[in-house]
Amino acid sequence: MPSLVDVVRVEPSIIHTNRNAPKMSPKMIDLTGKAALKGTARLPKTITSCIVLSSALAMTSVPAFAVEPWIMVEKTTFTGDAISSKQQGVTTDGTNWYFSGTNILERTDRNYNPSMHVSPAIPDALKLPSQYSDIGLNHIGDIDYADGLLYISLDSSQRDPVTGGKYENPVFAVYRASDLSFTGQAFSLNPPHGIHDIASWVAVDAKNGLGYGMAYENATEIAVYNLSDWSFKEYIPLTHTIDQAQGGKLLGGWMYFSTDNDDKIIYRANLKTGEVENLGNLKIDGEQEIEGLSFNQTKDGWSMYILNREALEGNPDEEAVGFYRYLRPYGNALSGEIHADINGALVEDSRFARDAANSRLQSAFDGVSAPVLTTASIDAGGMHAAPSTADGIVIWSEALAMTGDAKASGDAAAFGRNTAGFIGGADAPLGNWRLGVLGGYSHSSFDVTDRASSGSSDNYNLGVYAGTQLGQFGFRAGAIYGWHDIETRRSVVFPAFSEQLSADYNAATAQAFSEVSYRFDIGRNAFEPFANLAYVHLKADSFTETGGTTSALSAQGTSTEKTFSTFGVRASTQFDTGATKAAPARHAGLAARLWRRRSDLKSDLQHRSILHHFGRADRQGCAGARNRVRRSPVVQRHAGCVLFRPDRQGRAGTYLQDQFRSEAIAGHWHGRASRGCLKRQSLWVARPCAVVGRCEALAHAFCHGMDDGDGRCSARIHVAKRPLAEPRGTAFGRDHVLCRFRAALGGGKG
Repeated sequence: MPSLVDVVRVEPSIIHTNRNAPKMSPKMIDLTGKAALKGTARLPKTITSCIVLSSALAMTSVPAFAVEPWIMVEKTTFTGDAISSKQQGVTTDGTNWYFSGTNILERTDRNYNPSMHVSPAIPDALKLPSQYSDIGLNHIGDIDYADGLLYISLDSSQRDPVTGGKYENPVFAVYRASDLSFTGQAFSLNPPHGIHDIASWVAVDAKNGLGYGMAYENATEIAVYNLSDWSFKEYIPLTHTIDQAQGGKLLGGWMYFSTDNDDKIIYRANLKTGEVENLGNLKIDGEQEIEGLSFNQTKDGWSMYILNREALEGNPDEEAVGFYRYLRPYGNALSGEIHADINGALVEDSRFARDAANSRLQSAFDGVSAPVLTTASIDAGGMHAAPSTADGIVIWSEALAMTGDAKASGDAAAFGRNTAGFIGGADAPLGNWRLGVLGGYSHSSFDVTDRASSGSSDNYNLGVYAGTQLGQFGFRAGAIYGWHDIETRRSVVFPAFSEQLSADYNAATAQAFSEVSYRFDIGRNAFEPFANLAYVHLKADSFTETGGTTSALSAQGTSTEKTFSTFGVRASTQFDTGATKAAPARHAGLAARLWRRRSDLKSDLQHRSILHHFGRADRQGCAGARNRVRRSPVVQRHAGCVLFRPDRQGRAGTYLQDQFRSEAIAGHWHGRASRGCLKRQSLWVARPCAVVGRCEALAHAFCHGMDDGDGRCSARIHVAKRPLAEPRGTAFGRDHVLCRFRAALGGGKG
């Protein structure tokens, strides 16, 4: 197995491309401090070359993106046996790297440790004279990856005995990325403008079913092929000749080229207009040959990687392969992804209103493991405190406060949000039904620190709900409309450029939900399987950012539709506290969402782009879908005592009320309670337990400690068993469960 003999990482250093230019501000050091020119006094010895950016870092008045900036941030040097397998091409699937040698294919992990090596990689069907070549194929060029397949550029470096020419048998072959084996599919290229040396690299756009290639010498056009059979489709004329391109890859509507011409220039060409831009060069002292090129998405944005065959630094007689990593540091600053994040958060947080309505209907019919709400009743005697199950008109309210975050993932930065507000309503009986209206207000703040972006939204909700309990069968439903007034602010700052941008626009959510359940009792135990379906539609207005002329984004209105389906079971049991013989039986409850699914019916947010020359705001699906909420209490007031309980969504903490999710169990909420409450108040408590059976004992012990001797203390138990696969950041071991219970004093409803 070939070995990776030497890996060298470049550490950050403050180096400037122009010694006479003013020093960069400290806040920009992390972005530009790794750029370097060979020969600079403070350059680490491990750097052998760097890309020179035209007008990008010259500290002039020309905007840095006049020519797209790429700054070298890392170099890895391959020596020894690793050279032969990494001297032609490179591509990645985002997790593994794939390298090619002249007749070698190799797969490595992200740290370049080989996991599979195939040599020779060209099978006899291609190596021997065949329909593809009268003399056989013996040379692999640059490669590309798409949908589990590797696309390999092939040709023959031998002279044809008849024509005397080399590289006149262009073939693109298809391999399996899983085992680097030939699939049996290979295609001879036959574009109308000739076949001489047109397979030094291959690039694939699987989404659009297209493949690309180009002549090696003095190319004036890019050849476009149909990916299914590699039949010729069209040429894209170029505005500038590109000579000796050894690698080519697609990114954002541009084709990027690594060339081995005299100046070792890195180009990119627009696939719509054919416009060619010179991004800089990778020219070093001594012998070198630039090879393949690839891109990979990182938390810092897109990184570009280039292979370069060169002499080993410090030993010019020894060969090495340098693997250069370049970062486009300002692309993320221009992205405006906070707009997509806010859309996702509004869809996800629509649950607060519908959950409040559903909870009220559960408590109105004394449902299994029904939550306790603050309620009042209106009758002939006026308004007065009343239990949730009271007849007549009942008024209820709920306050909420939530903090959540979404971890950074690939192209998306970490996203945090806070929401606080209240929801309330009133309902009245109509036969066996209860019909009601609700309204609420909340304020949400959003923050994407890594993109210097923040925002806020004032949210207003108005809705109707209805429910009934017909014997064992329960039905609950509602419809809610929400208005959102959104404001965003973000800063776009890099050398010689700064803009402060803002936007103000509106959005609206319309949602409907329904839930069916069936209750059955076994002795002291009650069970209620349920199925819940919710539909959410978000429509956001178009907007144009103000405060800047260059980096401001404009976006058309967007529409996002989601469905959430949930299946689960609620359970409760009765037990006596044992304090007195007259003590009534109380309930311990368990509710778990066994399965929750979000279905993407239609979403302009999915793979959407903010409409701008260079701006993107992509977020896969709903930004809130990955949220791990750190704490999400719902505040209840009883006779002036503020009590905390977790949000009913299990994902909002470590609890199970209506939802069961493994990442919810891995939350960081260990328990929050207010002990200063008077009698007839409720406390929510959470404790880690070694085994499920300890929860009941723990509940009894806590309840006994609260009891003042009247024997009227009860506890509802909620048990959250840890999954076998332990999520990152969990506070508990694999054998632990999380026990949550509510203890109530003074004869209040249990």
